[in-house]
Amino acid sequence: MAGFSLNESIEYLQIKEKYQFINKSIYSSSGPDVLASVAAITPVFISNISKPGMALIAAHSTPEAHAKRAAICQILFTPQFLDSKASLFKAEVLRNYNLLYSISNYSFAPLLFQMDCETEELKKFRSITQPNEDPRLKMSRILRRKAEESYRNGQWDEAVRQFNESDEKNESDYTTHYQLGLIYFFEKADYNEACNSFKKAAKLSQNKSSVIFICSTVFFGLLLRLFAAVTRSQNLLEESYSALTQAYNLDNQNSMANYALAQSCASLAQKSSFATSAKDLIKRLIKTNEFTALQMIYDVAFDAFLPQIEEAVVSLVTEMKNSSIDSFKEIDDSIDRISQMSKYLGNAPKLAAIKNEYRVLQDRINNVNYFEMKDIQHHSKRILEEFQAVFQEVNENRAYYQIREVAEDVIKDYKGEEDSIRAPLLSLEADLKSAVTEFEKLEKTYPPDREEQIIKKKVVIKGKVETVDQKVEASVSWKKQKIYLFIKSLIGCIFAVMVILAVICLFMFMKVEIKPVSYVMFVIFMLFTPLYGSIGGEVYYLNIEAKRRRLHEKVEKLEKLIEVKKPRVEEDIVKLKEKYAKTLSEKTKLAFNASLQIVEVSLKGNFEQIKRYLANT
Repeated sequence: MAGFSLNESIEYLQIKEKYQFINKSIYSSSGPDVLASVAAITPVFISNISKPGMALIAAHSTPEAHAKRAAICQILFTPQFLDSKASLFKAEVLRNYNLLYSISNYSFAPLLFQMDCETEELKKFRSITQPNEDPRLKMSRILRRKAEESYRNGQWDEAVRQFNESDEKNESDYTTHYQLGLIYFFEKADYNEACNSFKKAAKLSQNKSSVIFICSTVFFGLLLRLFAAVTRSQNLLEESYSALTQAYNLDNQNSMANYALAQSCASLAQKSSFATSAKDLIKRLIKTNEFTALQMIYDVAFDAFLPQIEEAVVSLVTEMKNSSIDSFKEIDDSIDRISQMSKYLGNAPKLAAIKNEYRVLQDRINNVNYFEMKDIQHHSKRILEEFQAVFQEVNENRAYYQIREVAEDVIKDYKGEEDSIRAPLLSLEADLKSAVTEFEKLEKTYPPDREEQIIKKKVVIKGKVETVDQKVEASVSWKKQKIYLFIKSLIGCIFAVMVILAVICLFMFMKVEIKPVSYVMFVIFMLFTPLYGSIGGEVYYLNIEAKRRRLHEKVEKLEKLIEVKKPRVEEDIVKLKEKYAKTLSEKTKLAFNASLQIVEVSLKGNFEQIKRYLANT
């Protein structure tokens, strides 16, 4: 057993200092409130990273190291931009709590474990029950929960006792050993017990829980390296590297494993291969999240590696700037292309907003710090994505306008032929309308003698001819009404007066004197006026009824002609549409069915519907 206290390690004190700050800031929290509480303190935590606490003061950092940190910080960010990014980081943590590793690889571990326990993997493992479960396992879970409650309440000794009792009931619970390791590491600074607990947690969780295996192995590797740094043991450094490589190989995307392996490689940097690996890992971590760079330059473990970190950051800034310049060239090309397609641009304000955003980025390109360059690159890519959306819209609009232009020409020719096809039918329909109007007028003026009845009548409903029932009111023949008597009287009077006037005119023309006997004859003639009216009225009646029959026959004849003609015309119209749909298809290379639908909507003037059909092709 090593006679070594973790408090002898400057790096450990730095980790613990951050851990204590976190605990003081969020107090005691559990369940879903943990993440919100942790996220809330991240802006303050980030701003405090660069403030030298007792760990850095105790590290006796050289003025050169302080100057190097300041120089790297200038390459990384401006204070104002860091504050802005720190505020945004809080929201990012709420979406992905693993980002906390980028600002402290170890100090958030107890809280991250609580959040990991809410994942499906650990939740299932920690709550699994069987019908015939061993009572010892059930008791183990109860004791573990009590221990976790004591742990959250700061009762470390009680928590250790209860965790050990839980372990006696179920030695395979790796979450128990992992939490014991956290207590021995953060609260008791007990190197030996922490090593044993993390080592056992890693062994039990291997091939069962990647989360616990990686975290336990990383802490075990950290402990070996901390001891090696104090004892200057090369063998322990290599053993630490070997352990961390296992965690890295299990998940090479895991931020915690990557950071720990970078620390380990930096501690072995006297060998060029390890120095290169450390530099590559550092660049990879910073690319993943730029806050990792801030953690590194104030991490005691990287004190001797600061020059290489500066080289890595400078290299990344250059890469990012070159990448941004390349993106700017693509944006310039996109602006040139889109300016030549303005005819087809549907959303001009959107393009103007994109250009304004691009101008702002151009003004920022000379700010040579990594945080800002990465932000510029992020916005550049987003602008390019927006341009792709604009190009897609333009291409769709261009296709739409080109097809619409062809469709308008086709419809123009179509309508000329359609008018020719419909002309005979329209003429018949006009004649029918005129005949029906005349017949209805006659019926109204000279109603026939009929009873109330229901007749079938064809009407157009929503463009379709349908037969409907129509009620015809009862009516009394106009011959039985006063109008007929009036007509007879009028005819009789007019006839008598006209005959007398004719005789008088004849006498006057012949210069014959009208004698009294003539007046007597006139009076006698007038007495026969009713007879003249009856004869005239009957003639008038027969004439009206003959006209009624003629109009009725004409209406029936026209209806039959239209009934025969209309299907033929409709059939010809369908063929005509197919003919012009084929023409449209040949000119636009669209499928026949799509072309036929476009012809249909174009005839209705709904040209915007063409876009919908284009989207489905």
